[in-house]
Amino acid sequence: MELPAKAVQHSLRLVHDIARRVPEKCPSRKTAVGASALLVVASAVIAGMAIVDSRNAAKVQGKDFCRHCKVRTQCPESLDK
Repeated sequence: MELPAKAVQHSLRLVHDIARRVPEKCPSRKTAVGASALLVVASAVIAGMAIVDSRNAAKVQGKDFCRHCKVRTQCPESLDK
């Protein structure tokens, strides 16, 4: 999986900026930095899984959408039965 390096680098700069601004003695500093870093990793993974060209879009099937839908059990149009 290829990750968009510029987007990840920008996000990591944001995490660093947040960490720099939080007071040293702040008890939630580690939490703020950890949550920001987790957001960067999650964003990078999601961006890597994104459909970015027509070849990948052609591989997506309607039942794939239905399989992950929360209302599929009540939906009369659901392809995942």
